[in-house]
Amino acid sequence: MCTIAEGVENWKNLMNEFRSSEYRNWLEKAETRYNQSVHPSWFAANALHPKFLGNNLTASEWTKAISFVEVEFPDAKSDFVNFIGGDNVCLKTAFENFSLSNQPKIKNFMRAQSICGNLPYSLLKMSDVLFALVPSSSGLERLFSTMGFICDSKRNRLNPEKHQKLAFCYKMLKENI
Repeated sequence: MCTIAEGVENWKNLMNEFRSSEYRNWLEKAETRYNQSVHPSWFAANALHPKFLGNNLTASEWTKAISFVEVEFPDAKSDFVNFIGGDNVCLKTAFENFSLSNQPKIKNFMRAQSICGNLPYSLLKMSDVLFALVPSSSGLERLFSTMGFICDSKRNRLNPEKHQKLAFCYKMLKENI
């Protein structure tokens, strides 16, 4: 599963492929969809991600990221501006050299960098929120599908708590847990 920070990179890579291939006519549609689906929070996450550090963001996207941080994380704005304006080669190098048996989750890496003093605590709190978001609604759509299966014409008078419990039981039975 990718994060919203990776989502920005994936969109940009896709549009670059369209620019340099026989599918140029799809570029306009992809750019329109990109502008509809990508939120300024995605740009802020991309700027914080140690692999990307916002390297592919446009000036307009940087402005949107800073405005987003100013509104949603006002206590982190100055740290965010210092972070994006500073030399983060150390953080990027640490990320590239940081490995376990499996690639660590980005939030664990950010927490380790905060403990080491490479990342202010306000940015750690912000990264915890931003790196938990995924650029897909498929999980929510599956939940609504399950709830639609449970709440039918025969079971339409159950209270919401009972629906929630039935959905949980259905999900556990379906996954054989």
